[in-house]
Amino acid sequence: MNEELIKKAKSGDADAMYEVAVIIMRRAMSNKDESLIPEAIKWMEKAASHGNTNAQCEIASWHMKNGNNEQSLYWLKKAAENGHTDAINTLKDAEYTANASVAPKKTSDDGLNTLGTITTIAILIAAGYFIGVVSVIILILALVGWIFFLGRYESSIQDKIKDGLQGAMIIMGLALGVFFNVTKSILITIHRMLSK
Repeated sequence: MNEELIKKAKSGDADAMYEVAVIIMRRAMSNKDESLIPEAIKWMEKAASHGNTNAQCEIASWHMKNGNNEQSLYWLKKAAENGHTDAINTLKDAEYTANASVAPKKTSDDGLNTLGTITTIAILIAAGYFIGVVSVIILILALVGWIFFLGRYESSIQDKIKDGLQGAMIIMGLALGVFFNVTKSILITIHRMLSK
């Protein structure tokens, strides 16, 4: 290790302390030598105490992994106070998770609510399929009607087929538009029901 770096670290340079800790930790990991970890942690804590926000986050993470949540939260808050973006975001996520875990506990009635939700979703999906099938039937009937009834004044079968296909394409476009809008509405309703 660089002697100049160690001098800086011993003289109180927080960034140097952090670098020393990282170098020792890398050496411990690459050599699979766990005996170096306490030395790395000591330097990391010194760097954190001297205000290095990266060290504060690393120490918070180390304490979290070792089950010391109070110390982890302490260092995470310190890093956030000092403007470390990851620490700020982690605290926001932790606050969200804590609020979510305080949500009311499920009661026995929730089973009925879940069954009702599942039933409603099944009905909505069936309705979506029904609308799709009806749209296709309407399309086929429109095509047949256009070809044989509305096109009867045309002079040839080719003109009837051409006009029938044009009309069918218009009706198909309308039917698909209706189908996709209904399907979108069904999916939005399902999403809202599941997110309650």
